[in-house]
Amino acid sequence: MPEYRTGEMPRTDFRYEEFEGLLGSFQLSLKPLQKSIRSEDRAAYDRAMEILGGFAERYGIQSQWLATINQRAQASWGNASVMSTWSTLDMMASFWRDFGVGTDPQTRDGQERYELGRLILGVYDRHGIARVGYEEIDGRQVPVKVEDWDREKSRKTLAEILGE
Repeated sequence: MPEYRTGEMPRTDFRYEEFEGLLGSFQLSLKPLQKSIRSEDRAAYDRAMEILGGFAERYGIQSQWLATINQRAQASWGNASVMSTWSTLDMMASFWRDFGVGTDPQTRDGQERYELGRLILGVYDRHGIARVGYEEIDGRQVPVKVEDWDREKSRKTLAEILGE
């Protein structure tokens, strides 16, 4: 069995074990996309899992999948759990705010943190969870912000919205 990092992450008082829980929470919350009838949703899920797996590998922690079955956080709030759609997007800030991951947009972590957020915004736009604003980046229109929420859907999980 591999050795995974433990203890506080650099420049933060949050722990590696809690970062695993965050990755696991994203995996659980986005999992309904894996079986969506929309190919864009399945592609978004696959890419999101690649990004989460990359974070786990670079930080020397369990993958997002292992974090859902082998929870190591000392506090229950740090373990993987399914989040509402609003909480899923809100927790994107936790990558940089709580764990110091992706603070520099020029790094791979920063670029992938932005990409993960944009994947989620695209899903929310397609399913009417949020009205999303787009900007042109590198010649493509990409989702960059929430302009308005469907209040009812924002309180639900993605599984509830997609009918799982």
